[in-house]
Amino acid sequence: MALCRLPLSDYVGGACLAPCCHQKTKREQYCNVPYLQRHGFCQTHRGLRGNTQDNDFRTFGMLINMSRAKDGLQDFEYKKSVMLSLLGFDRAADLGRKARRVLEEGRAVYLREHGYDVHVVRYCDPSVTSDNLALIAKRRSASQGVCGAVLPPVPMKKKDREL
Repeated sequence: MALCRLPLSDYVGGACLAPCCHQKTKREQYCNVPYLQRHGFCQTHRGLRGNTQDNDFRTFGMLINMSRAKDGLQDFEYKKSVMLSLLGFDRAADLGRKARRVLEEGRAVYLREHGYDVHVVRYCDPSVTSDNLALIAKRRSASQGVCGAVLPPVPMKKKDREL
């Protein structure tokens, strides 16, 4: 996560992050795969063609995508999915919301490990959007960078001081 790497890590004291498009997240882009692995997800294996695969991450994306459909799936969406036929739409959508929460909790743990106090919150009603989770993060010591360097205060312009 760029927030925890230089140069941003020395200047950002807090952030509100409301990630969307979870279903498009790729394993190599996700900031905390070790968190998922500690909880039994994202174990890799060799596929039929000898490639390393992570079916869990792909499944998370599919379930999350299903959970975004408010009025059920369109005719072309996942109709041939074995998972959908086994679980049914309501159960798949529920699991998709839980998968989204797991990904956000992993991001929260990552930020905590990098010096932030973090809360995962719902910022709107699920009827508005199922992508309704936000991370509220504040550096434990807003004047300290990750490496412990104390940052000088940013000087205010004269016109800003007069307000």
